[in-house]
Formats: sequence, structure tokens, C-alpha cells
Amino acid sequence: MPLLQWGPDLRLEGRLAKSWETSEDGLEITMHLRDDVRWHDGVPTTSEDVVFTFDRFRDPLLGYPDVGGLKQIERVTAVDPHTVRFRFRIAYADQLANLRRVIVPRHLLAATASGRMESAP
Repeated sequence: MPLLQWGPDLRLEGRLAKSWETSEDGLEITMHLRDDVRWHDGVPTTSEDVVFTFDRFRDPLLGYPDVGGLKQIERVTAVDPHTVRFRFRIAYADQLANLRRVIVPRHLLAATASGRMESAP
């Protein structure tokens, strides 16, 4: 499930993220995640999954094709199980749009090296 998606009116709306706020200087976006989303095996989806996903997507060994849209992210931090904070190097217009990524399950993929993610069972 992605954090955000385009709505019918071409505005971003939450999917895994139920709400978010941007800091005054535009360098941080804090997302509050839904607490009712689980993976297919029943494990709850948490902010640790979001951190894991963005860390992996930005890892050069993965070869993620849209890594350019993530280059301004300085770090992603789990604040609590359902809150994640993105810190950016600069503020720019497409920050939220660049967070429209499908989140992957940390508990199933953490042991898989970035360079082997494509062939992970």
C-alpha cells in the first residue's frame, strides 16, 4: 500500500498515511499512519516498514529506478509505531508527491540484501 495516492480531483490523499503536516521551514514532513493496516500474514504495518522501504529505495545496490525523486531526503525516522518523519535537504514543490511509494514489509525483507531484493521470495 502506498503512503499517498492521487485522488479523483488530482490532489494527494492518504492511503497508509491518514494525515501529515509540514514544518514551517518545509524541511520536515511528519506522517501519521493508519493503525488498521496489516500485511498478508497479519503483522501490523508500522513506521519501521516505511523507514526500511525508503532506506532500501535510496540504497544504490538496489538500483531503484525512481531514486532521483528521493535524492533530497536526508533521513527518515520512526517517531513511534505509527508516526514517521521525513527530513529533506531542501524544501521543494513535489515533496509530498515524491513520497507516493508502495511500502514493503520490513519483517519479511530485512534479511535480504539490497542487491538481491528483486529475486526475494
